[in-house]
Amino acid sequence: MNSYSVSVVGPAHNEETNIVEFVEKVSATFHEYNLRGEILVVDDCSTDTTAQLLDNLARENKLLKVVHNKINKGLTGAMQVGFKNATGEIIIMLPTDLESNPSEDIPKLLLPIVEEGYEFVIGWRQGQRSQNVFKRYSSIIFNFLVAYFWKIHLHDLGWIKAFRREVLSNIYTLRSNWHRYFAVFVAYRGYRIKEVKTNYYPRTRGASKFGKLGIARIPGALIDFMVVSFHIAFLERPMAFFGTTGIVFISLGICFGLYLLVLKIIIGAIGHKIPMIFCTMFLVFSGIQLLCFGLIGEMLITIRGEHK
Repeated sequence: MNSYSVSVVGPAHNEETNIVEFVEKVSATFHEYNLRGEILVVDDCSTDTTAQLLDNLARENKLLKVVHNKINKGLTGAMQVGFKNATGEIIIMLPTDLESNPSEDIPKLLLPIVEEGYEFVIGWRQGQRSQNVFKRYSSIIFNFLVAYFWKIHLHDLGWIKAFRREVLSNIYTLRSNWHRYFAVFVAYRGYRIKEVKTNYYPRTRGASKFGKLGIARIPGALIDFMVVSFHIAFLERPMAFFGTTGIVFISLGICFGLYLLVLKIIIGAIGHKIPMIFCTMFLVFSGIQLLCFGLIGEMLITIRGEHK
């Protein structure tokens, strides 16, 4: 496994009770398996002593690199910062709350990439999960929807991950709370994904700091699902959306226009149809605009491809 350099990325927000043990366990795993690389912890604007503990550890542990966010960016934002600063050929994302055991999970995540040729590996939690019933079942529903709409059959999209560095340059930038769709974007790009079972250890110290709980998750989750669906379906072919919608609008406008023309010929007056006249004009002009948007989108896609 030491033929590749490895970056272990861990977002941390107010994890003073866990961060020292996390760094120690990851360091011990690096030494046990003779791994090359770094431990990169992103302090997401912690308000406790997490930042000071990390800085002290970094002075003693040459493997450890610390990045401090000046504002709280949330889990996805902290992950993005970590990925941007990571230098390893293989990047592993682990939580710093010790719900994942680095000593067990780093080898499990690395082996399929190093020995079996997979580009992306994701964990599947085994054992006692959160007692929050709403959170547990909302995750089940989310995983089902992903499998149904996108044919990606994974059990635990929000859990630990490892991937080759080049994966990052070929997927969409992860926005707020889009870490759950990371594997979706990777699968969409055609990378080989393997799911491995990992033990889950309920948090024993502190409380979860990332993300909303309960019903507050629903509106944002629904919006994210719709936006991601749109990205996957149309981002690479904007004309399929804007062009189709534009043609439908223009066709309806033409139909209404023909109706008004026939009405004008038969009864000689269409003054009482003014709302329909405006509707016809709106449909035709909107359809033309949508077609133009589609053409501009196609040109942007072409320019982006040439730039890459």
